[in-house]
Amino acid sequence: MEAPPLTAAEIEAAERQFGVVFPGDYRDFLRTVSAGGDVKTPRLVRGPDGWSWAGDDRTDLARLAEPFRDRDAIRLAWADLDAREPSRDEAPTAWQAWDGECEAVHALETVGALFLATDGISRTWLAVSGPYAGTLWFDMRATADRIVPITSADGRAMTFAEWYRGDDRALHDRLYRC
Repeated sequence: MEAPPLTAAEIEAAERQFGVVFPGDYRDFLRTVSAGGDVKTPRLVRGPDGWSWAGDDRTDLARLAEPFRDRDAIRLAWADLDAREPSRDEAPTAWQAWDGECEAVHALETVGALFLATDGISRTWLAVSGPYAGTLWFDMRATADRIVPITSADGRAMTFAEWYRGDDRALHDRLYRC
């Protein structure tokens, strides 16, 4: 069920806690439409431990203020790890340490972004920090090992408002063609 909108003071309190300023159209959504909680967006709630998104265990709240990483930097990090992969059979301890580094890079891929939705396999993220703040990203790591920007039909970076009001079927079809 969708929650009523938040007040400007509540939004500012959440932003202070996370060390971010939410992208304008997401901020407007929280203030004029809803705090979330429908099929497309998690609900922003204040609990005993502060602000969080109800039911969201994907967003790294402690690192939300860090910039969402450039995809080229992420690709380089993966290439570096791939080049250093030890033999699992010949050096199991070294391989376990390497695997831990892989987990850290995997987690780094969505630092600075808010989890919005899943279609059961892939996920949609809203970058809230750094130069990509306000952009939406489609997480295809479960099937295609990559996260790609979500664009409108004309190739522009899609805004949160466009995504929220959009035709999910057409967007889904376009994203799975990339």
